[in-house]
Amino acid sequence: MSMSWSAVPFLWVTELEKINVIRIGLQNTNVGHVAAWGQSEPAVVKNVKSDKAEPGDEVKYFDDVVMGATCIGVTAGHTHAIFSRQEGGLISFRVKGLETIEKVPTLEFFRAATDNDKGNAFPVTSAVWQGVSQMQRCDGVKVVYELRDGRELDGTVTPDEFILDRTDALYGTGFKGAEFAKSIAAVKIICHYTFYTNPVSDGEVAYRMLPDGSVECTGRFNGREGLPQMAVFGVNITMDKMFDRMEFYGRGPEENYNDRCAGAKLGIYKARVADNITPYLDPQECGNRHDVRYVKVVDEFGHGLRIDALEKPFDMTVLPCSQQELQSAYKINDLPDTRYTFVRILGAARGVGGDDSWGAPVYPEYCVNAEKEQRVTFTIRGL
Repeated sequence: MSMSWSAVPFLWVTELEKINVIRIGLQNTNVGHVAAWGQSEPAVVKNVKSDKAEPGDEVKYFDDVVMGATCIGVTAGHTHAIFSRQEGGLISFRVKGLETIEKVPTLEFFRAATDNDKGNAFPVTSAVWQGVSQMQRCDGVKVVYELRDGRELDGTVTPDEFILDRTDALYGTGFKGAEFAKSIAAVKIICHYTFYTNPVSDGEVAYRMLPDGSVECTGRFNGREGLPQMAVFGVNITMDKMFDRMEFYGRGPEENYNDRCAGAKLGIYKARVADNITPYLDPQECGNRHDVRYVKVVDEFGHGLRIDALEKPFDMTVLPCSQQELQSAYKINDLPDTRYTFVRILGAARGVGGDDSWGAPVYPEYCVNAEKEQRVTFTIRGL
C-alpha cells in the first residue's frame, strides 16, 4: 500500500543509543527503527471569538443568491452551489468551474457485511438498514435565510424581500438575487426524510452555506425504540472517479475501527483511493479510518474537497466502489470498474468484534444504537 505517514516515536534508535537497544535484547535492530511509541492528545483549548473585528479581517459576502421554482443557487467567490428542493439537498458544488459531487449526499446506515458480521447474523437481524440506505426520498425541504441584522427569513416560500416589482433582466425570475445577497449571513437548507422501518423513523440532512464558500453539513437520525442496531450512521458523498487521491489527519496508516485502533498512530497520511480496498477473498467492509479530524479527496492537480470535523472527530471511508457493490461481489475480482469515488463521513460506526475470530458479537460500547439519536457534523470546502 502506497502511503506516507507521520507520528511521534517514543524511542527512535540512533547510533549512540544502539548500545542501549542491544542491552534490552534488540541486537539486530537497524538505525532508524522505532522500538516503541506512544501518543497523547493535548488538552482541548476552546477558541473564544471576539465580537470586535481584528485588523486585516475581511468581511465576506455572497456574490449572488438565486431562488428558482425547484432550485436555490448560491455563489460565493469561486464556489457555486445548487440546492434542489425536488432532490432534497446539494446537487452541485462547483469550485473554480470544476464539479466536485455527482449525486445528492444521502444518509448512510449500512456497510458490506464482514466475515464476523456473517458469523453473528448481524446482516440478517439488521437487514432493514441496507434497504433504507439504498432507497431514500426527501419528503420535506425548509429554507432559511439568516440575515446580517439577526433576522431569519423563511425561504421555503419565496419571501417578499426577494421579489422585485419587475422581471430581473439577468435571470428573468423577478427575484433580487445579487442585490439582496449582501444582506445574507448564511443560507440554510434542511432536508427531512421519513424511513419506513418498523416502527417508522425519520432523520434529516441540514446544509448551512457561508459567504466564504464553505458548507456546514449535519446529518441526524431521530432514534426510535424497537429498531435493530445500525452498522454505521453518517453521510455518503459521491464524487467522480478522477478524485482518486486522499489525505487525512486521523488514525492510520492502515484501516482501523473503534474497537481496533489502539495500535493505529494519529498522524497525517496520504494514499490512493484504490489502495483503500483491502483484498479480502470475500469482499466486505474495509478501509475505515477512526478518529479523523479532516480528509481531503482530490485529483492529480490537488483540486477537490476538504472535509473537516466540527463537533468531534469522525470515522470515514474513501473507496472506489459502493458498499452495495462490495456486498454484491462474490469474490474480489467481481467488483466493477471504478466509476465513482465514494466518501462516507460517519458519526458512528460499528466495531468488528470477533474475540473468537468468528461470530463473537461486538461489545455494546462499540455498536450503533438506533434507539438513540445519531448525529454527524462537518464542513465541506472546495480546493
